[in-house]
Amino acid sequence: MFRYGRWFTLILALSALPAAAVTLEQVNRTTIAAPMDANGDSMAPTHVSRDGRYALFISEAANLVAGDTNDVADLFLYDAVADQVERINLGSGGTQSNESISGAVAVTADGRWVFFTSNALDLVPDAVLHPAQIYLRDRATGTTTLLIRGGDDLPLSDSTYLADASEDGRYVLLSTAAALLPVDTNQAPDLYRLDRNTGDYHLVSVASDGSAAGADWDAQLSANGRYAVFSSWAGNLVAGDTNDNVDLFWRDLDQGRTVRIAENAPYGSPNSIGAPALPWGRNALSDDGRYVLFSTWQALLPADTNGLADGYRFDSGDGSLQRVTLDGEGAQFGNVSQLGGLSADGTSLLFVTAWPLLPSDPVPAQRAYWRDIAGGQIANVPLHAGPDGREGEVRGCTASPDAGIAYCLSTTQRLFGSEERGFLGLFRAVRGDGSVRRVSRSAGAAVAYANGHSGRHRIAASDDGRYVVFDSQASNLVVGDNNGVSDVFLHDRLLGSMTRLSVDAQGAESACASEYADLSPDGRYVVFERCGPAGSANDGFTQIYRLDRLTGQSLLVSTDYKATPGDAASTQPRISDDGNVILFRSVAQNLGVPAHASGDYFLRDVAAATTTIVSRNPQTGQSDGIPYSAWLSGDGRFVAFDDSSTDLVDGDTNSGVDVFVFDRGTRQIERVSTFAQGEQLGGSSFCLGFSRDGTQVLFTTFATVPGFPSGITNLFVRDRLSGALEFVSRGNYGTAAPGIIDQVAVSADGRRVAFGVWSGAWYDQFQGLFVFDRAVQRTYRITAHSANRAILLPQFVGDADRLVFASESTNLLGGIDGNGHFRDVFIAAGVNDAIFSNDFADLPF
Repeated sequence: MFRYGRWFTLILALSALPAAAVTLEQVNRTTIAAPMDANGDSMAPTHVSRDGRYALFISEAANLVAGDTNDVADLFLYDAVADQVERINLGSGGTQSNESISGAVAVTADGRWVFFTSNALDLVPDAVLHPAQIYLRDRATGTTTLLIRGGDDLPLSDSTYLADASEDGRYVLLSTAAALLPVDTNQAPDLYRLDRNTGDYHLVSVASDGSAAGADWDAQLSANGRYAVFSSWAGNLVAGDTNDNVDLFWRDLDQGRTVRIAENAPYGSPNSIGAPALPWGRNALSDDGRYVLFSTWQALLPADTNGLADGYRFDSGDGSLQRVTLDGEGAQFGNVSQLGGLSADGTSLLFVTAWPLLPSDPVPAQRAYWRDIAGGQIANVPLHAGPDGREGEVRGCTASPDAGIAYCLSTTQRLFGSEERGFLGLFRAVRGDGSVRRVSRSAGAAVAYANGHSGRHRIAASDDGRYVVFDSQASNLVVGDNNGVSDVFLHDRLLGSMTRLSVDAQGAESACASEYADLSPDGRYVVFERCGPAGSANDGFTQIYRLDRLTGQSLLVSTDYKATPGDAASTQPRISDDGNVILFRSVAQNLGVPAHASGDYFLRDVAAATTTIVSRNPQTGQSDGIPYSAWLSGDGRFVAFDDSSTDLVDGDTNSGVDVFVFDRGTRQIERVSTFAQGEQLGGSSFCLGFSRDGTQVLFTTFATVPGFPSGITNLFVRDRLSGALEFVSRGNYGTAAPGIIDQVAVSADGRRVAFGVWSGAWYDQFQGLFVFDRAVQRTYRITAHSANRAILLPQFVGDADRLVFASESTNLLGGIDGNGHFRDVFIAAGVNDAIFSNDFADLPF
């Protein structure tokens, strides 16, 4: 055990009275120094050099290089020989970009020149507001220049976007609505090839009559800059294009010849019906320009009968088409998630699919595969298996043109058997020798901050605010956390101690994640989901456990009345005040009533040894829809839930999702998402909270409710005793919150409602957290305008003077944040200070 709990003060500006203070404390602090992973998501490389030495990728992480404080996504170059990461989108003097990077990028074969697009205003002295521009970074001199300027040597007034560049950097493919040649008179985006040696422009998207065709994008260039492939809406690029859809085109810029790809395919050429797409990594073309790799949902050949996305190779030499994403036997399989690229000689490719293609792939998961097109051989990209036998979920891969290196994106879950941090990370895998290297890693030393996300699924606290439970992927909250998965932790704010709860009686850790913790108001009982012990009947799927912190005993809850464990997954538990009744969702077939494939909600009464199904008509035992979320009253009698079923109550004809309350005492279900007079609403409604006594139900609805402001995300509270319906997502003048409502909670007594708002009228850039007090009809802002990330999973504590929540914001504690955008858990005190009863200057509605 260890002590921590430094308190910080967040000052909120008030319009009429002196400033009041909401006190914030970070709950998931630690004293254990540990290496920090990349603290933000990375993207799969958008360009890789021929030999795989250089890879360009975008990342939101702020700790890949020193001095990254601009809080935007940046462009990085990885040098595999030096094993170093370098930030690219900087000004010549090292000025950080004030805008996130996005779109296509390119690097020359020698790694010296990097091309990228940016809206930043500080990369060159005369940058223009709003239009995107193409920049050239010279890594040898550390200078950044604007690639294209007008005749007056000023930046163009039209946006210009990079598409690709040749391997030597001489030719640059770009898209712009600016007329760079006199023949371009269509005032629409066109493709150009710039020759940096001569300064000449070549119109790529040229119509058959020599004019600019327009409406072009998703373009790539061959390594020598001679050939281009692109998508276009234009119908005048070639003769006979009458389908009025997006088509793929191949162009020889030296010969001035344009071909519609696979226009003679038996089922037609690929077009917008099948959403044709080129590989993400700018490697759709073979070196000689002969072959083009693309994917489409459209069946282009008679043998393509899977109705899913497939990869095709087009041969511009003879106009033939070949489906190239097949298994080792040459048979079709399920959906291809992403194409990683075509080799420079056009003979092999890299692709990603969730379909297991090899005997060594026992569990469906997103994997990357190399495939030799002529021989049909399949090889797995060698990402290592983790403790449960599954590989990390690959989100995207990019191949080097020599087909020797794969740069793959993963959540790092289960990779190397010891990592599960939650952010998308980039890995480099060498084909043939099985070696894998982490690319997106922190440049800093070990620090005493949580090195993974905390509060990902649920946060709960005891009524007195002493105990807070949460899940965390961090491995350094306690000593000996080596399982590489999420665990459930309890922080004692009085003693300053941290305890890992998701271990067995001997302290052995689980090999799989523990999540969705809930806590009884007195802090004695904790429920959470976790997979069963290895080798047991319920190995491999989650069950619900209740831990008695007083006795140290753990009880399996997701069972039938004979205490037989459920035969399939159970999840998302909630606990009654006395810890005796537990609500959970399950797809098990042996809990008395077989659950639907989508799941049902059950109540387990530990003392009575009964298991009762909730989300069914009590009279018929049937339901024809899907339950979504559910809440439990304090005494364990009532369950509020939303469900798409039409047969839970009589008269349900709105064909939408409704909110219901199940009464365990009377075995009755009532629909509560109705008008004040009881008539059904005309749109779907979703349950968001439940008061402890079971009388106040918080929900949102898509229906228009007469007498209340219209809006698709309005919040209402239904009083089940009086039947009253109250609009609660409002400001101090009765008007609706001007934005998207998200992250909602209701206090135990039903008096207060917390909600986040995504709207510039209520916050500067990211989500703000607000509380509406139904008793005094006031809305209070809880987080300051300066928060640079969303507020998530709010939950009232006890008498609602405190709130627990999670956030990836780095500046809630006055800039003191050592783990960047890893999610942290906070508790806010002083929420109900009387000083907040005045109008806020930032709530003028």
